[in-house]
Amino acid sequence: MIDKNILLAKKHLPTYMKYCYPKYIYANHLIEIMEALNKISKGEIDRLIVNMPPRAGKSLTISTFFPSWYLTNYPDNRIIFATYSSGFAASFGKRVKENIVEHPEFEVKIDPAMHHATEFEIDNHLGGYKASGVGSSITGRGCDVLIIDDPIKNAEESKSSTIRNKIIDWYESTALTRLEPNGAVVLVQTRWSINDLTGHLLENEGDEWTVLNYPALNEKGESFFPQRFTTEQYLKIKKSLSDYWWNALYMNAPVPEGGSFFRPDMIEEYKKLDIRIVRKCRAWDIATYDTLDEKRSNYTVGALMYLLSNNKICIDNLVRFRGTVGEVERKITDVMGNDDPDVVQVIEQQPGMAGIALKQHWNQIFRKYPVTWVYSNQNKESRALPLANAIETDNFMMRKAAWNKEFIKEMGLFNPIDDFFDDIVDATSLGFNYLNRSRQTLSIDKFKKVNDGLFNLFGR
Repeated sequence: MIDKNILLAKKHLPTYMKYCYPKYIYANHLIEIMEALNKISKGEIDRLIVNMPPRAGKSLTISTFFPSWYLTNYPDNRIIFATYSSGFAASFGKRVKENIVEHPEFEVKIDPAMHHATEFEIDNHLGGYKASGVGSSITGRGCDVLIIDDPIKNAEESKSSTIRNKIIDWYESTALTRLEPNGAVVLVQTRWSINDLTGHLLENEGDEWTVLNYPALNEKGESFFPQRFTTEQYLKIKKSLSDYWWNALYMNAPVPEGGSFFRPDMIEEYKKLDIRIVRKCRAWDIATYDTLDEKRSNYTVGALMYLLSNNKICIDNLVRFRGTVGEVERKITDVMGNDDPDVVQVIEQQPGMAGIALKQHWNQIFRKYPVTWVYSNQNKESRALPLANAIETDNFMMRKAAWNKEFIKEMGLFNPIDDFFDDIVDATSLGFNYLNRSRQTLSIDKFKKVNDGLFNLFGR
């Protein structure tokens, strides 16, 4: 017969934490996390993201004590735990196993025939635990709960698009395949990059996740965890870090390093255009795939832009979608068909024989419409710079519409050395540069007409 106090500790995660680790601090955010973990265990939610600064109790709560508590209550269920390296994962596995071994009063035991640091089974039950490094093969049985704790190791890894993409690929192609039909995922991490695993999941399936986000300083500028880090201590840390790392690691709000290329806050908005339009184009940044991966593929973007009589350039409409080759071609054709007949459809000419073949193919698909091909050997930064300058000199406008949110977001996050947020920028830059050349040509023609008039008046 289990003692009432022990029974309470077994069933109530916060009590279990204090029972097993008397120094545990009952902070508000940790109580909230434990409530969410309880919902995970009961199947009330199946996707949980927790973002918080370093050294704030996330791994102690989620990766050390929650697994032992979960297996104590659900000994026939299984947990897979993963972090950035196999060695570090093993250290967590060792602690989880020790939590169970050191508390036989909960009447759950480790199988003596299977009790390694990285993997163990529950004696006389079907449940167990497996720890692994992110990116490693996870063989064997599935899991009812998948816990991923800090998949990125350090700053160097966070800056590598190759490593970030490998983590996402591992999650989608390996980790998720181990989930049982009603399995749950818990992702806990300090943020490193706008396109880390958290960023990827929130961008592509944000509605499916319960998100607990704890920036170091709250809206009042006060510490979210005063029992451990005072406001003054966090401000001292902030002073010693760059804005980039403070925002990422401590405020859970990473931005691309080297960002602020554009100033979208300076873009003039309009509801109705009352200025004469001189020239029109819709510029396309096209992305197609043989098979559609909605969570990973780039967007196809078409930006409808005007050169105005006051010499400003504006973006009047934006379409943005994903699709396979056939789907993209059909959607582009529909958009072109709805544009005014005098809208020039501008597409960038890709280099090499592949680019020539693609141009010939699309010329057939879009043969009914006025398509202009533009070839550029400039890098991404050089192509985008004229648009950035126009925004800062009040020579670029934007129609107020629903698509503004994504437009402004990408403009604010754009970084010319990272291709993660560039589809909208590439299309808009292409259209701007096309119309800008037209503007320069029109200015030269106007100058010539003025001179011709002077010559006629005074003689040549």
